[in-house]
Amino acid sequence: MDESKKEIEKTEIIPEVEVKEAKEEPEVKAEREGKRIITEAMSIFAQQKNYPPFLDKIDTQQISEIIKSHDDSDKREYRDKELKRRYAIVFVILALLLVVFFTLSLATKDPELYREIVKLLLAFGIGMAGGYGIGKSRSKD
Repeated sequence: MDESKKEIEKTEIIPEVEVKEAKEEPEVKAEREGKRIITEAMSIFAQQKNYPPFLDKIDTQQISEIIKSHDDSDKREYRDKELKRRYAIVFVILALLLVVFFTLSLATKDPELYREIVKLLLAFGIGMAGGYGIGKSRSKD
């Protein structure tokens, strides 16, 4: 009986190995099939044109004109930014001159009115800065 048990154990071990090999084989097949499908899909996508058909008809002269037009647009945009900066500087200088004028004229004649105007201007400035900061933080979200 001991010999028959050994034979049974041997026959049981062999089918387990065969079952494992059978389980691995479909996985390998599936992997190969997946790779084949992906390769075919990529080749199909590579053959398709993903750009408008008029791009085939554009020549080098037209491309040069487009680039020149874009450069001119960039130059105009830069010039506009510079003008905005200059206007901002002029505006700040005028505001400072106005404050100095009010300080010299009102501080000597009516200090109480001057204090009230300064308080109102400070409250207005703080409110503007706070509103600007809140608006910036909300636009980032």
